Formats: sequence, structure tokens, C-alpha cells
Amino acid sequence: MAYAWLLPQWPLQMAMTGLNYYRIPLHYPQWNGYDKDMYELIRLDYLVRNERWDDIVKRAGEYQVKTPFWSNCVNLALAEKRLLADRMFDFYQSGEDALVMPRVRDLTSMLPSAEVFWGLGMVNSAQRYMFDTQESILNGRKSGRCTKRIAECMLVNGHYQTAAKQLGLLKKSLFYRAWALEAEQMLGNEAKINAHPVYGKLRRLRYKESFLYSYEEMDKMLGILFQNNPENKMALDYFMGQMLLKGNVQGFVQFMGWVQQYGGYRQMPLGYQDAVRCIQSQGKVQGSPYANYVKRMTERRHP
Repeated sequence: MAYAWLLPQWPLQMAMTGLNYYRIPLHYPQWNGYDKDMYELIRLDYLVRNERWDDIVKRAGEYQVKTPFWSNCVNLALAEKRLLADRMFDFYQSGEDALVMPRVRDLTSMLPSAEVFWGLGMVNSAQRYMFDTQESILNGRKSGRCTKRIAECMLVNGHYQTAAKQLGLLKKSLFYRAWALEAEQMLGNEAKINAHPVYGKLRRLRYKESFLYSYEEMDKMLGILFQNNPENKMALDYFMGQMLLKGNVQGFVQFMGWVQQYGGYRQMPLGYQDAVRCIQSQGKVQGSPYANYVKRMTERRHP
């Protein structure tokens, strides 16, 4: 009766399975099972969003999904725990995209990379990835998560008029209204933003000069980011890790001095020790995690 009188504009199947439960109701899954890897990635994204780094590292040791999305999430957790230099190659690495994925126009792929950019202080890239993700939503609706991050990026960059527009949208939402009202108090308040534990830190870490973004030169951009502020140890870890992923052994060895001078390690990280041994022996190190990665990448390029 409700369908006949109130919902005739909706297909019956959509009304029976929940209006708007599926974003794009082109087809409905059979409920006799689920994609375990897909749900694992959803779990990881949830943990990243809530900054539960310990849980991510623990789970990564129990179950892995061999995708760049998985690698991005796990590496971010390792970096936040300052374990990336030690344990990066103890886990599956998808390739050069294992730390940061290129731009992919779909609903989810760029989310962990956007979180990486945010943590590193690459604020403009975080905003761009979140904006592209939101604009990829096929039914044209907005994501509260993406809108919030876009607003935060604008606050950090001091773009207060555009930030106010995003906050205006969030104030009309159910789950983000309280946060938006609080964030609204920062509009134009430089002192408050600079004193904020996250936004103030990102202002100190972000780039000092503008340049063209190039994903193919991600290692160089990470190096410049670290040079801008040597306190950005996460940028240093990502810079060194990206060179290892690309097989840039000359650059890795060349910048080991940065690790010794600025890394804050009592001894050379175990992952870097393993990489150096692998480089010196031309990959002939039995049981070497980095040697295994290099072998897998070589076989992928030259099957």
C-alpha cells in the first residue's frame, strides 16, 4: 500500500531493498556471500579514517589484500608509528604506487592517498584528491567526509571564504553539524589556527613555494617537502621509501646522510640495513624482504 500510494516514482525492487541504500542501483548483490577482500579494504579505510594505526598494523600481519589500496593504508599506519623505515618490506608492496596511488576517478581508490597527503603536509594534494573523489560520486551527491577534509584544507591554506561555503553545507548535516560550528570559529582567526595541534602543524610542514605537481616525480616532491622542514620525519621516511620502491638505489644511498642526521634513529633502521645489503650484493641476499620485492618487480616487468 505504501508503495502504491507514496512511492510510485521508484522501481519496486529499489523500494523493497531500501531507498538510497545502494548509491547506484544498477544491480543488487546476491546475499548468499560477500567479497572478503573488498570488505577487508573497507575495514582498512575505516581504521585509517579513525587513525587506529595499531589495529591496522596488527591486522596487516593477519590478512593481506594484494592491491595498492591495501599497501597505502598499511604504509601510512607504519609511518604514523615511525615503523616505515624498519618494517616497510615486511608487508606486501604493490610497486611504485605502494606509498601513494595516482589519481583514479572512482569512489574510493584515492582516499588513503588523500590521507597520506594530509599527514605529510601536502595540503593542496589532499584537497585535490578529496575533491576528485567527491566529484566521482555517480549520483552527484556530496560526501560528508570529503567535504570536511576539503574545508580543513581551505582553513589551513587561509582560504576562508571558500571554507565558509563548505562549512555552511556541513552545518546542515546530521553528523557534521557540531564540528562545522566549532570550525567556523576559526574562520579568519590566524592565531587560533596556528595554535591548533593539527592545522598549525600542517601550516609549518606544507610547501613554501608553488610548483607543478607530477606523480611521476613523487620522490622529488617528497624530498622538497622534507627540505622545507627537516622536522617532517614522515616526509623523510616516504622520500627514502619511494626511492626504494622505484629502484633508485643511487638516490637512496646518496641521501642516507639525511637519515643519519635528521631521522632521529639510534641506529640505522632495519629496513634500510637490509636494503643496503641487497644493493651491495646485487640482490643475492637470502631471506631479504627488499631483495624479494626487487625480484617480484623484475619478474613483473620481464615475465
